[in-house]
Amino acid sequence: MQRKSAQKGREVVAKAKMGINGQGSHEDEQEHQTPSHPFQYQQQQQLMLREDEDDEDEESELMQKQQIIMIEPQIESNQAVIEEREHEIRGIEQSIIQVNEIFRDLSTIVNEQQSNFGKILSSFL
Repeated sequence: MQRKSAQKGREVVAKAKMGINGQGSHEDEQEHQTPSHPFQYQQQQQLMLREDEDDEDEESELMQKQQIIMIEPQIESNQAVIEEREHEIRGIEQSIIQVNEIFRDLSTIVNEQQSNFGKILSSFL
């Protein structure tokens, strides 16, 4: 958009200079503005549209790059938080595994105690 405005501004200035300096005639200006053949005019219009589209694509690409640059610190910060959470989750996972082992050991001890209690009880009866 800004490029279009700048380009049009340059064209106006160039035309004004041509008029002030006496270079180029009115006929020359008309030749540059509208070709004599309709097909040439259509080609010129298509070329101008393509140039405008290219300018818009470049502007869009530039805006996307600027947005990426602006959110890059946020992305890095989020990545650090994600890594920290992942580390904490792995710690919790290890704790759960240890608790599981404790309960298995406790189960084994309870079974041994029950067996010993059964022997003591049977010896009194």
